[in-house]
Amino acid sequence: GFDLGGKFKQKENTGSVYGGYLRGPSWASVIATYGALNYDVNRIVPIGITLQNNNGKTNGSNVSVALQGGHDFALGAMTHGPVAGLTWQEVKVGGFTETGSFTSLAFGGQTHQRRRLQGEL
Repeated sequence: GFDLGGKFKQKENTGSVYGGYLRGPSWASVIATYGALNYDVNRIVPIGITLQNNNGKTNGSNVSVALQGGHDFALGAMTHGPVAGLTWQEVKVGGFTETGSFTSLAFGGQTHQRRRLQGEL
């Protein structure tokens, strides 16, 4: 089989702050989140009759902010209305360099941003 006993461990410690506003039928909310990422990798590579052990660690961050607002219209038992929102997220992972053997790998840091615009009637 391919299971040689390596491992991958990801840990994220996260905290968020939320706020909301309501005035009559109009409302708004915001949430901001920060996460500290930690990665620990042990990778075992079979070469001939040997097993090459490679270890690496890196860290990063996960930051996001979401805003949403709307207005509620009551129509009998039903409530409806326009909603608008914006979400922004950025995930960063630092460079990664394994140590241990000639099969060790290295990768540069990576950043991924995501933006999402929401609109509903």
